[in-house]
Amino acid sequence: MNPTCPPIVVALLSAFAAAQDDAPDPVLVVRLFDGEVRIAECWQQESLAAAPRDAAIEHVTVVPMTGGPALADQTVTVARGLIRAIEPAATAVVGEHVVRIDGRGRFLVPGLVDMHVHRLASMSTDLLLLLNGVTSVRDMDGFPWMLRQRRAITDGRLLAPTPYIAGHILNYFPMGIYATVVRTPQAAREAVRAQAKAGYDFIKIHNAMPVPIFDAVCDEARAQHLDVVGHVPHEVSVAHAIESGMRTLEHLKGYVLDSTLQISEEDWLTPTGKAEVWNAPTLYSAVRSDVRGEAAIELLATPELQFVPVLLREQWRVLAGKPVIGPHRGLAARMGQVFEQLLAIHARLLVGTDSGGGYAFMVPGFATLTEMELMEQHGMPALDVLAAATREPAVALRRERDFGTIAAGMRADLVLLGRDPAVATANLRTIEGVMVRGIWLARTDLDRIAASLTSIAAASPTWPAAPAEQQAMVRRHVDALEQLAKAGFVLPTHAVTGYADALDKLGLGDAAGRARATVAIDAR
Repeated sequence: MNPTCPPIVVALLSAFAAAQDDAPDPVLVVRLFDGEVRIAECWQQESLAAAPRDAAIEHVTVVPMTGGPALADQTVTVARGLIRAIEPAATAVVGEHVVRIDGRGRFLVPGLVDMHVHRLASMSTDLLLLLNGVTSVRDMDGFPWMLRQRRAITDGRLLAPTPYIAGHILNYFPMGIYATVVRTPQAAREAVRAQAKAGYDFIKIHNAMPVPIFDAVCDEARAQHLDVVGHVPHEVSVAHAIESGMRTLEHLKGYVLDSTLQISEEDWLTPTGKAEVWNAPTLYSAVRSDVRGEAAIELLATPELQFVPVLLREQWRVLAGKPVIGPHRGLAARMGQVFEQLLAIHARLLVGTDSGGGYAFMVPGFATLTEMELMEQHGMPALDVLAAATREPAVALRRERDFGTIAAGMRADLVLLGRDPAVATANLRTIEGVMVRGIWLARTDLDRIAASLTSIAAASPTWPAAPAEQQAMVRRHVDALEQLAKAGFVLPTHAVTGYADALDKLGLGDAAGRARATVAIDAR
């Protein structure tokens, strides 16, 4: 997932263990899960209160991202979750019982898209994305519970960005719970067919995949009308990946060789420049993987890190004192060089972050805005960066008729800004409100959600010494899980089973069984 290939970790399962096979501390898992339960309850309450409303954003400057100029003093009307019209404010007619939103002195842009996330480490991820104007995401490692969650989101039962979900990662070598192992072309074809039948949106491949298996994946995906996305495997050239029809390439894999983390000597500019292929560089993840020392300590004090549980921040503080060693040093700079060369040939680029998978110093949503700022710092004009987070993702996903621009008939995914994003990407941080599928979240709503999440993150629940108090704490968790499941809230299977495993190790098997029962429907 991450371009520096750190251990694949999920907070609730491993509490950021130093190696993938390290046994997680069961007490830490339970303490972290206390916050996850509270987040889930907050998320459910916010979802119950959220509903699409007919609305009019009046006297606003519209940045439509359709290729035309910004439109001053417009009124954008929304009905039934779709944009109905964009009209001059002077002549627009706004009906009764419509939510009227003052857009004077403000700028309206399409909702942002993060094209590389993993909604695994915490249930706060979707809310954090919305806080930062992200209204659609591409989740790059799919699980069955995510398909159920997608239905809850699109049916209006869960407040979250609209997700587009990869099938379970395909790889030649095991990756724990994170990948399906395919060792033959026939196994690869069967895995692709199974994922197509399950309803995933595309096929994701990882680093290790011999050419015959890679070719089988691409061929079967075409037969199933699914795009192939992901890493360019070690044995596959960028040219061959593009010729085989890969739709998007992640982390600049292949351009930067995984074996050495040095820039490939292959002529990758020629095939990239001629092809309908997109790169999601994820510069953010490379930069954050390298942060150490005083820079890391300063980062821990920033507002965005206050959304991370204090228990994890303490571990990240320890990590800040450890050096980055070997070829990982300087990787961010090498990726920046490749990015600039791709930019020079007008390659198609996407905003993606690799956030949400449990990597240190990464915070979803805030990551998206930082990635956009990094792209601008490497020479990409601000308006082109905005396109890489709006129009281009929609085209890459073959959903350009659904979202990505502000036009009549498009999904009502919108972000209201206090400053002009065409002047500087940093102006995307001046969010006055977010609309997702016609659900309006005013600044007061966003502030309320933010306050709840930071309050939960600041808590540091202790593990009681007395067995009776331990049982009472766990009972509260499991009671809450059962109530959430009964209400139709989709619980992430991996998180709950990781929590149940911790309870087993602590001698609380009865509670572990009850916890597992809340996600039994999602069992693989």
